[in-house]
Amino acid sequence: MLAPGSYESSQRFPFEAAGHPGPDVSGDGRGCNTSTGRFDVLELVRDSTGQILQLAINFEQHCEGFVPALFGQFRYNSDVPLSAKPLHITLDSPLNAQGCVEATSDKGAAIQVDANDARDAKGGCS
Repeated sequence: MLAPGSYESSQRFPFEAAGHPGPDVSGDGRGCNTSTGRFDVLELVRDSTGQILQLAINFEQHCEGFVPALFGQFRYNSDVPLSAKPLHITLDSPLNAQGCVEATSDKGAAIQVDANDARDAKGGCS
């Protein structure tokens, strides 16, 4: 039965293997054929009959085994606030002479990070 806590190695419902949680996020006629991910139940309050009164879940879902993920938050009568997911970056190289580095965001986009005040004439990394 669902309870507060972290649920790792989720697989698409109703095809999840024994011992794996089985969520399935889809909509607008779109969904995953296979999905993996995780979710955290942050709040779950039930009444004496088992009806859910309050629920807060944050989730991550990957379609077809790909790295880009769908991140989401679900709240039902919950006091747990929605939160902004911090940007995760991966540094691809050490600092260059200008104190800048090439990096990749969690969405795969190339970005630049200013690491100190050594910048080009336009005020940014080159």
